[in-house]
Amino acid sequence: MLFNNNLQKQKSMIIRAKKGTALENRLRELYERIEAERKRAFERAKEIFGAEPVCMTYSWGFGFSYMYSITKDVVFSAPLQNKPAHVVQVGEDRYRLSRRHKAAREFISKFQEDFRGIIPGLDEFGIHITNDLRYCSWQVIRELAGDFVFIAAEWCFPGDARDQYDIISESDVQIT
Repeated sequence: MLFNNNLQKQKSMIIRAKKGTALENRLRELYERIEAERKRAFERAKEIFGAEPVCMTYSWGFGFSYMYSITKDVVFSAPLQNKPAHVVQVGEDRYRLSRRHKAAREFISKFQEDFRGIIPGLDEFGIHITNDLRYCSWQVIRELAGDFVFIAAEWCFPGDARDQYDIISESDVQIT
């Protein structure tokens, strides 16, 4: 599977933006924004936990997508040395902020203010990622050849702007 979230549980639609199209440019911008948001979230987590994480939870929900969460488990490559008092270990390499500490509650509040998620804005291309005002699970991937692939729930694609993309299968996606 390409990624491990809700898209595994449902049939998904995978499209590859055609070269030189406005959709390709929009997916490139979206990909760069997602990567920048990821980098920012990981840097902030490093400040809070005192070490660089290898994995953080992000989610989709009402009004947001790609919203990183500091209240869920944060995974590190090794156990933390000299962890702050507001951090609790919940697994061999997993940690979480303890809401019992005022410092942790302040970190959580500030983190949630700064990381509100991303709205992709692909409606102009006929790619509607909402259903009953909830965002469906989606992801943008950059392939080895530099092409941009968009993956989302099947019902998101009514077929408008078909000249902007090709529908492909998961086996056609070439990533590292």
